[in-house]
Amino acid sequence: MRMEAGHGVSRFPAMPRAMLAMHLSRVDGAAWSIAQPATFHTLTTQPSVYTHAGNITALGLIVRPSAAACLLGQACGAMTNQALPWSAIVGESEAVRLAEEVERLRTEAACLRVLMASFGRAMHSVALGRWQQTERLCEAVGWSGAQAGDTVGIGRRQLERRCLTVLGVSPKQFERLERFHRALSAVVTQDAAPLAQTALDAGYCDQSHLALDARQLGGASVREMKSLAAPGTPWWALSTPRAMRDAPDRVLL
Repeated sequence: MRMEAGHGVSRFPAMPRAMLAMHLSRVDGAAWSIAQPATFHTLTTQPSVYTHAGNITALGLIVRPSAAACLLGQACGAMTNQALPWSAIVGESEAVRLAEEVERLRTEAACLRVLMASFGRAMHSVALGRWQQTERLCEAVGWSGAQAGDTVGIGRRQLERRCLTVLGVSPKQFERLERFHRALSAVVTQDAAPLAQTALDAGYCDQSHLALDARQLGGASVREMKSLAAPGTPWWALSTPRAMRDAPDRVLL
């Protein structure tokens, strides 16, 4: 996201994903430096608005719910609607290492790779079996909500407790967030698809159901979010280059 002086705010829809973000600055093409310490934004259940002084270049690493749950489970427990200092999760030494590595770089792509590497080191201590179990839970609940118990082999009440413990929201809430995220991501990245079909493919009953969620979870219409999802606007750009979407899943993102 690139914002010139005068914009003042950045806006995000509610998201079932987490995000590791850092704000960068530089003068006259010199190497980048971190303007603000990196922050980890947890799952959100409502639209978010952040105020800025302007002249910002920000990079965000979108993190799958299962990976975020495993990471936060070790440090902070299930949390929602929070922006945590990266140092509070990984320790001061890792946060300092990230800042020092960024200061040697001159391209945004290189800064993003360093950000991914920092997240990868944080996830290194998470047991693969634990992550896979959490991934199965998120996948099942994301599509089936409160009916996902049969898929993961637990009862409805136990599913409710596990979701609240692991994700910080109920199965129904998480299903709604995932459905909205699927639809919005498809709208942003697929220009030709009719909106009604996109809504059905994401799991909505009809287009009006998606429109209601867009207002409540996004704070704007779907078309407004699509038109404003670009690096130079106040809305966070949910679209990503195809090369990055198709990249191997190396650090459980």
